[in-house]
Amino acid sequence: MSFDLTELNGRKLYEREAGILLPVMSLPGKYGIGDLGNEARWFIDVLQNSGQQLWAMLPNGPVGYGNSPYQSLSSCAGNHYYISPDKLMEEGLLRPQDLSGLDFGSDPVDINYGKLFASREKMLRRAFGRWMMQGGHQSDDFLAFRFKNHGWLDDYAMFMSVKGRLENAPWYKWPDGLKFREKNTMCNLRRNLNEDITFWRFTQFQFFRQWEQLKEYAHQKGVKLIGDMPFYVNHDSTDVWSRRELFDLNPDGSIKLFSGIPSGDRDIRWGNPCYDWDRMKAKNYDWLAERIRIGAGMYDIMRIDHAVAFVHYYGIKDDGARGVWYPGPDSDRASATGIIDCVARERNMDIIVENLGNNNQRTHDLYDQLNWLGMRIFQHTVGDMHYGTRNIHLPQMYPQNVAAYTGTHDNETLAGLLAHKSDDDLEYMMTYLKASKREDLVWNAIDALYNSSAAKVIIPVQDVMSLGNESRICYEHDFEKSWRWRLDKISSISEVMQNRLRGIAVLSGRGHMDDARIKSSGWKEIYRKARIDRYGR
Repeated sequence: MSFDLTELNGRKLYEREAGILLPVMSLPGKYGIGDLGNEARWFIDVLQNSGQQLWAMLPNGPVGYGNSPYQSLSSCAGNHYYISPDKLMEEGLLRPQDLSGLDFGSDPVDINYGKLFASREKMLRRAFGRWMMQGGHQSDDFLAFRFKNHGWLDDYAMFMSVKGRLENAPWYKWPDGLKFREKNTMCNLRRNLNEDITFWRFTQFQFFRQWEQLKEYAHQKGVKLIGDMPFYVNHDSTDVWSRRELFDLNPDGSIKLFSGIPSGDRDIRWGNPCYDWDRMKAKNYDWLAERIRIGAGMYDIMRIDHAVAFVHYYGIKDDGARGVWYPGPDSDRASATGIIDCVARERNMDIIVENLGNNNQRTHDLYDQLNWLGMRIFQHTVGDMHYGTRNIHLPQMYPQNVAAYTGTHDNETLAGLLAHKSDDDLEYMMTYLKASKREDLVWNAIDALYNSSAAKVIIPVQDVMSLGNESRICYEHDFEKSWRWRLDKISSISEVMQNRLRGIAVLSGRGHMDDARIKSSGWKEIYRKARIDRYGR
């Protein structure tokens, strides 16, 4: 007799699932940056073959200055760098000769954003010209896309058109008529830049077409997509330009209250404006709900970054004084999160919240009440590994309603972190993870997370491959080096690695394979080989 619980004491029990964190930008390929083409599908094949059900990503919006996916030019638009040239060729919108003379960068493991900025838009404009000649702008599909996304699409297209004409200056440095969206100026903008505005609509039409095709392929392979929603938005974004009233700004458009966090005796200022929560609430959080609806159309699960700010947020004024903690919209009852939860349930999308740091009891109670998945980061135990520790990031301490990570894009790789620890530092970890040598630690940690109670386990691809810090995604104090790393080729996730994951997934109840498939897959032999590879026995 077997029991398959989906609910306990009236609360949803999440499926036991596991997967890999790999940003779209970090996919391999020949066009300078990862995209939504063949390599993305090959990675989905790797996930399926490895017994994984989750592909976790970073935000997929268009990036601005600094190239951070957490500082997007729009919270709703897709990154036009991710539009696959190969897919455009399949549709007859590009020809090989259209790529001649375009330099996307020559290093297969390093993104050169300068070259992408110069070449990617040229390529897309060539495809756009052919699409216009074919009457694509009058097609039923395009007109339906415009209607469905009217709430953000035209503002984004106008925003990008103006930026292109004004040497990419931020909106708050534009002439007043454009900055403040004066009626006559906006009418002239639509008339004079009509073709350019249509081009930027075209980029979004193509992005979301390719995304839908990729999502359908993932679902055919039993893989779910996990998105990532930044809590705050970029000051220089369509959102702030078109909805200034929702943000804590000065009359001239500059930031009145900066978001950030306290750090010891100083503040870290992020450069994003805080929200005007009173005005947001007066509008019934419509803009926030729209962000969630768009996310639910793209993803099966959404991670909300810095979600503690729904309960309390840190605001820093531009006067040299220290910042202050302010009550968030949900400081006493579910308000903004209630809207998010309603939309997510309606669209059958699960929520993961980054509930790390600056937590209080209210934060814990709120997300427990909503039954959203919290986060646990194994790396947070490395400096607290001692006998008798009860660190909540140790696998045996995980509750069911969490997503457990070995690390995230913000951290060093696990191998990189352990490399500069002494044997004394790692004594308890070696014992805890039953590791006979340091080289075992990364995979033993993965094994421990899979066998924990956590509903979801997500491993950065760098940890699956035991890569060092040369493969970091984000460097906290060196933005020049950040957001550039790429996987050299899909086959670098070797068959041995895939077999290891598959064996662990099956034995930890995360493989989602029926008895016939388990027997036919030869998982016992796979797991035996994986143990030999790892332990030599």
